[in-house]
Amino acid sequence: MSRYGGIIERRIGCANPAGDEQPLEVHIVTFPNEQSFEQYRSDPELSELAELRNRAIRRTTIWRGQDLALFQ
Repeated sequence: MSRYGGIIERRIGCANPAGDEQPLEVHIVTFPNEQSFEQYRSDPELSELAELRNRAIRRTTIWRGQDLALFQ
């Protein structure tokens, strides 16, 4: 991820996860731009880890967003 400028900004553990619908963790990840993210997702080395990743991670949901101004 880092070779494409990606950074895990935060890892959030979910309190009392119930069933398969609630995640155990949420990761806030940033990339410099959409192109960097797409290059990371199509990296052959990442694809080679797919089987291992599938055994370790129940599900991945990707939401794209952008920073918003904070209320003050």
